[in-house]
Amino acid sequence: MSNKNSTQRIQEMYGRVSGIKEAVGTKTPAPEDPEDSEGEQGKAQGKAQSTTDAQSRWRNAVWTAVLISIGIVLLCALLAQWSSSLPRPVAERAVVEVFRDALKSGGQGPAMVVLPTGSFRMGSPASEAGRFDPEGPVRTVNISQRIAMGRYEVTFAEYDRFVSATGVDIPDDGGLGRDTRPVINVSQTDAKAYAAWLSAQTGKTYRLPSESEWEYAARAGTGTRYSWGDEINCGQARYGRRPDSDMFPVGECSDSLDGTVPVGSFEPNGFGLFDIHGNVWEWVEDCWHNSYEGAPTDGSAWTTGCDEDDEEWAVVRGGSWYYSPRYLRAALRFRGSPSGRGNDGGFRLVQDLNP
Repeated sequence: MSNKNSTQRIQEMYGRVSGIKEAVGTKTPAPEDPEDSEGEQGKAQGKAQSTTDAQSRWRNAVWTAVLISIGIVLLCALLAQWSSSLPRPVAERAVVEVFRDALKSGGQGPAMVVLPTGSFRMGSPASEAGRFDPEGPVRTVNISQRIAMGRYEVTFAEYDRFVSATGVDIPDDGGLGRDTRPVINVSQTDAKAYAAWLSAQTGKTYRLPSESEWEYAARAGTGTRYSWGDEINCGQARYGRRPDSDMFPVGECSDSLDGTVPVGSFEPNGFGLFDIHGNVWEWVEDCWHNSYEGAPTDGSAWTTGCDEDDEEWAVVRGGSWYYSPRYLRAALRFRGSPSGRGNDGGFRLVQDLNP
C-alpha cells in the first residue's frame, strides 16, 4: 500500500467520524485557556470566602444576642432590687371589710376594718436604724382573737357627739381644727370613757387595742420600719414639724399649717388602715415596761408588773406631726401619763368580734 492511499483513507475515516459527532451534537473540547482556569479557581476561592464570612457573621450575631439577653436579665435584676428599696405604700388586701355600727342616739359610729388573724414578729432587731432598747427582744405574737380596728383615728366630729351626749369636757383643738381632724388633748382615761359610751350605744364591745394588736395592725404583714418599707417621705405621713433635734427635727414637710391633717390624707397600709404612722400618737391599753421580757405572746394587753418611776405610765404608739420619722416606726414605743393630754395625742379603737 502506497503512502498516498493510506493518507487518503485516514482523511476519509476522520471525515466520517467528524460527521457522526456533528450529527449527535457533540463538539471536541477546545484547549483550556490558562487565564480562564485561573478565573474559575478565583471564583471557587471567592465562594468559599463568602461562606466563611457568612458563618462568621452568624456566630457574631448569636454571641451578640446572647450578650444582650444576659445584659437584659442583669438590668432587670438590678432594677427590681432598686425598686424594692423604694418607699411605697403597701397595696390594700383584695377585700377590705369595712363597717359602721348604728348608734342608739342616732347616726353611726367610727368606720371599722375587720383584721385577719395571724402571727407576726413584734419589736425591732438590733440592726434596725433608729431603734431604742425597749423595742426588744423580738418575739412571735399570735393574734387569734378576731377584731376590727378603727379605719381612722377617732375624729373631733365623732368625739364631740360623745361630749354632747355625756357632758364631759370639750377637748381643745389648739387652733388646729376639728371636724375630720383627729381628736387631740384627750387622755387614756378619756379614750376609755369614749369606748365605754360607744359600747353602750351599739351593744358591741369597743376598747383600746393592746400594744401587740396595734403593732400587728400597723405592720399589716410587713417586717420593715414602716408599713410601706424602710424609708419615708412627706407624701406618706404627717411628721417632723418642729425645731431641729433628733426628736423634733426641722420638718422637710413644713408648710403654712403646723399641726394635724384630716384623717385619711395619706395612703392606707395593707390592712386598709389610715394614718397608722404619724398625725397623732395613739393610746393603747398596756402600761409601760422597759422591755418585752416576759411580755404576753397571745395578743393580750400587758397591764401587770408595770415599770414605774414616780407614777404609772401608759403606752402610746405611732408618732405624731410633732416628731421625727424615727418615732413613726412600727416598732417604736413611747409612754405618757394615763391622765395626760397633749395637742398631738389621740387614739383609735378596736371592737371584739365573735369567733
